[in-house]
Amino acid sequence: MRIHSCHIYLSPPRLYTSNRPEIYTFGLNEENASIVLYEKCLELNEDELHPILAHELAHVKHDVKYLSLRYLWEENNRRYGFLPSIVLSIVMAYACVSIYMIGSSTPKSMGPEEQVTVLINRSLPYLFATLNLSVTMATKIFLEWSTFTFRRPAPEIDEFKADLVAYLTLNDASSLINSLSIFRRLQIKYYLETLPSTSKTSMLRKIYNRFMEKGVYAREYSSWLDYFKESMGKLMITLGKGFDYPRDKLRKDFIKFIDKLLNGNLNFSLKKENIKFNKLWALKTLLTNDSVALYSWLQEEIYYMNPSHKEKVIDYLKKHLKGFNAKVCSSKIDIPLYEVIIVILTALVDEAIDIAKV
Repeated sequence: MRIHSCHIYLSPPRLYTSNRPEIYTFGLNEENASIVLYEKCLELNEDELHPILAHELAHVKHDVKYLSLRYLWEENNRRYGFLPSIVLSIVMAYACVSIYMIGSSTPKSMGPEEQVTVLINRSLPYLFATLNLSVTMATKIFLEWSTFTFRRPAPEIDEFKADLVAYLTLNDASSLINSLSIFRRLQIKYYLETLPSTSKTSMLRKIYNRFMEKGVYAREYSSWLDYFKESMGKLMITLGKGFDYPRDKLRKDFIKFIDKLLNGNLNFSLKKENIKFNKLWALKTLLTNDSVALYSWLQEEIYYMNPSHKEKVIDYLKKHLKGFNAKVCSSKIDIPLYEVIIVILTALVDEAIDIAKV
């Protein structure tokens, strides 16, 4: 099956099917990526399948490396546990630092044995610094391991980002929202068909809790924006609290918001007169605001955006707080639509503006 991806501007990735009810992207980069699709998805009609593929293509375009590493990490922990990964990280960190720092200074005239001896002797001073680096890496690995082992909720901002890109590709909120429900139904059907008849009752309850209900310790987010503002630190240190993935309702509400932002009129209220997303703001935010959306997505996007583009969007927003439309804004000031949306989302999460209640 050939995937049409010209609207997202990348080479069509390879497509594989799996008998497990999951969909994910994998690859070194967008030019060498693959999409693994649940085989039952191929039975969907074109209108049902396109939104699912558009979402995955968005992952290929923006974060396929991260998702690939994350998938490998989950599989490694599932099969071997986290201790081998910590040991491997220490060895690799030591080797990388040593080779990088002293490898180029080793005389080429030496024989292989002499080079190895010099390499070992010269690398010892870097051992302490490397071990410090390894402790940091090991801590990060432990946090990741505990996230998957104890079912702690990891931020899933990449799903919202992919939903945004997919929407900008399709310009059809209803089909994108419907695709979420369709795939969940396929997953539930799979579990029901593969379970022994004696265990269906208990497993039905587990499936319901998994896809529909809050976890025992999960916080109830009133909206996608409520989750976007959640503290990253709190999610990392609080066992079992936060985002209970997949929380499809939040994603659907987010898609509806983007649709209204582009095709309707939204009213905003100004909470900060002086809105500047500059380097000083980035530093201050890094120290004082660890919201999930800023930390995982928006802050990097806004930091590398053309400063004049940010200023134009902010100036237009201040003048059109009532009845704001992102497409009109993009057209009037000649700024890419994606950048307009990023500025609006950042302003909302940073609480520079708020959605006015009608």
